[in-house]
Amino acid sequence: MYCILNVIILLETFQAIWGAKILMKSPQVGSHMLEQVFLGEELASRGHEVYIAIGSRYPTKANIEKRGIKTLQYKFPDGVLYGVSEECEKMIAGVIFEEDEDKFATTGKAASQLVYDDCAYMMADESFLENARQLKFDLAIVDSFILSPCNLILPKYLGIPFVTNMGFIIPWNIRIPALPSFANFMSAWTDLSDITIKSRLSNLFTYVTMNVILSSYAPDNNTLLERYAPEYKSWNDLRLQSELFLAGRDHHLGPPLPSMPNYVSVAGLTTAKPKKLPKDLDEVAEKSDGIILLISGRLRTTFHRKS
Repeated sequence: MYCILNVIILLETFQAIWGAKILMKSPQVGSHMLEQVFLGEELASRGHEVYIAIGSRYPTKANIEKRGIKTLQYKFPDGVLYGVSEECEKMIAGVIFEEDEDKFATTGKAASQLVYDDCAYMMADESFLENARQLKFDLAIVDSFILSPCNLILPKYLGIPFVTNMGFIIPWNIRIPALPSFANFMSAWTDLSDITIKSRLSNLFTYVTMNVILSSYAPDNNTLLERYAPEYKSWNDLRLQSELFLAGRDHHLGPPLPSMPNYVSVAGLTTAKPKKLPKDLDEVAEKSDGIILLISGRLRTTFHRKS
């Protein structure tokens, strides 16, 4: 009798929970792939079925798959510079360390073209596109590289909603009301005393300057946009169709940031999982009123305080 009663209660309270089928795409550059893979690993651990699109020359596919992420490959030809390769690393290092006053612009334009070429090879692989279509994804998470956001064309082509993951964010481009008075361009202000009239004016100048400079690095070739999304006049118009914007910045080491529409902080994706303190330090922490966080040799802020 009790067994039957338990079964009835179980059936009454049972709820089916469905995981989403998610497609991820990032510029084929080491740092961008690293962030997307860690994000994909977290989603897979929560029960979602996660795929990531990679070039056929990606050197460590097994490292991605062991994290619970499935790979979906497109053809990337030999003899062409590939972003996740020793040749690309040498090229970037050469540009950075050479004596060139305009090396920032040189690096930016090279990276922009590299990403755009990758998108072109991806969209030229009909077999890859058909496989992606047959999988019937629920959602795409795309790294919208600020210098060349062409990966946005993949979810647009597949007709699925997408979320933009932006490791480097230009708030004004995505209509986030991030005023220079409280939102530092690169990260959160880490010291309240730094927020002065002078620093705010400097931050405003940086916002305006970088919007102009970075837009000049975009490839002149808009063939992909014109072919697959002619209704949009620019890549940024397409980017604004994102359901959400993810960004790797938050307020934990700085002053509070206001909540912004359609914006979610995913800071710390690539940090190692926290480990339990050794027994002696754990006892000290439990007996202390607070713990001071030491960063780069400077006493920065109180990390933990008991309630």
